[in-house]
Amino acid sequence: MRVLRLSTFLDYGGIESKMVKLSKVEQDRFDFYFCSIGKGGAAESEIIATGGKTVCLNESYKIGSMRTFLKVAELIKSIKPDVVHCSGAEAVFYGVLAGRLLNVKIVVAEEIGIPKPSRITTRVFRFVYSLAHKAAAESALVCNELSRIYSVNPEKINVIHNFIDCSAIDTSRYSSSVFLKLLSVCRLEPVKNIEGVLKALSILRDQGYKFVYHILGDGSDSERLKEVVSDLALSEKVIFHGYVEDTSRHYLDADLFLMNSYSEGFSNSLLEAMNHNIPVISTKVGGAVDVIENEVNGWLVNTDDVPMLIDTLKGFYSLSVPERLMIGKNGGDHVRSSFSSESHMAALSSLYAV
Repeated sequence: MRVLRLSTFLDYGGIESKMVKLSKVEQDRFDFYFCSIGKGGAAESEIIATGGKTVCLNESYKIGSMRTFLKVAELIKSIKPDVVHCSGAEAVFYGVLAGRLLNVKIVVAEEIGIPKPSRITTRVFRFVYSLAHKAAAESALVCNELSRIYSVNPEKINVIHNFIDCSAIDTSRYSSSVFLKLLSVCRLEPVKNIEGVLKALSILRDQGYKFVYHILGDGSDSERLKEVVSDLALSEKVIFHGYVEDTSRHYLDADLFLMNSYSEGFSNSLLEAMNHNIPVISTKVGGAVDVIENEVNGWLVNTDDVPMLIDTLKGFYSLSVPERLMIGKNGGDHVRSSFSSESHMAALSSLYAV
């Protein structure tokens, strides 16, 4: 079965990381073409290195461009896919319209986060989703929002969890029980609410807690966040690494992973952190709710709730090293057993069935 996976970019980020992982899975069910409306980049290079097929149109991804629509249509004509699977708002808009116009057998519209559309956008995407044969999202929470916001028939919405394709990783951490190495890996965009973490850490610093916070990623909020760090006098406690291609060293060195987003689909970095047996604290967003059992294999906090984040961090500091290691091990065991590449491919087989 030939499958065109259409995203906005093939540079770096959550959906791009998933495309890279898919390109590495050994299977003979699907012939994937990984395509983007806009630019390629890091993910494109990694997919090519695995022998995968990529096409990056380098067109405007702004919704409503006739030129972009025609380019996407030409792409579909040239590949002749059995399935067009679109991930993200821009890809859904262009891919669904072009795929249906060209009578592709199965057109899938996948939401990668909880949308907050304007009234006009809501009307547009209600129409677009009505044209898709099937809809998908990485978590039950996002699926519910698709139904509520865009009036998508629940019977055609599918939960397709993200996946991890790694073996258990042995780690030795916690050389100190009082000095923590904290880690976040994400695009530096306002939706990730790194500022909320910084506010919490500034209060903990003032109360005598010891830590260093490593932030991996880049984005439009990068410079502003550096100003926030300076304003909060956290420059000696926070390290911005920018985009890092190989994050493994940082996962191996971390004591606690933080994801403080306002909205998520199903974070790749969260799964990777848990696969490394790192204890995690996450807001109650997207797939985090599906994978984390509070105080068993991680912690869940309310979105934009600095006091709750502070209390949860203090609770983590109060745990013994064996207790922290057990939480991390519970998380690692859970993601490896429940979010494997095999289960993901089986879910795709069901999704792509006529």
